[in-house]
Amino acid sequence: MRLAERAPKAWGDRLAVVDGERRWTWSALERETDRVVGFLQQHGVVAGDRVALLADRSAHTIAALRGILRARAIAVPMEPQGPLLRQVSIIEDAEPKVVLVGKR
Repeated sequence: MRLAERAPKAWGDRLAVVDGERRWTWSALERETDRVVGFLQQHGVVAGDRVALLADRSAHTIAALRGILRARAIAVPMEPQGPLLRQVSIIEDAEPKVVLVGKR
């Protein structure tokens, strides 16, 4: 079992992520990651599918990346501040099954 999989069990109540005022323990990060995995599964994402992630650096982005990896999908990170035509081009090239848009 990898450290990323063991950490929530071993360090459940310890601080995992600090994002401004947001503070998540390993247990909270695990719950958010599970929510992302469930969303991806509901939308038909399977191992090897590409999932685009248009998000700033945040606690939610960490959970989204963990969820994508746990679903055995391929993360396609995108810069939200990047030019719109670049974002469209990435989506056209990558043909992701799902595009996740980050929140703060």
